[in-house]
Amino acid sequence: MSKDDVVQLLQKVLVGQAGENDWAIFLSSSFRHCPELEPFRDACAAIDEKEYLGHTRSGFLFSESGLAQIREILKQLEQMDC
Repeated sequence: MSKDDVVQLLQKVLVGQAGENDWAIFLSSSFRHCPELEPFRDACAAIDEKEYLGHTRSGFLFSESGLAQIREILKQLEQMDC
């Protein structure tokens, strides 16, 4: 996964369009080509442990608190060069 892939995934998560499988692939991905992405994945994994709801009727995988945290991570990621 590239930085652009991660940005697109987080954007989909925030609008309720990401699937559980998409999220699982992201969490298990390796970022050898861009190690700067590892802290973002680690932060998302921590959010996953506390705020993950799984597939819901609304389509959102996370609680409101989790979505707010992911929104902040996305802002930081968009500013990063990789």
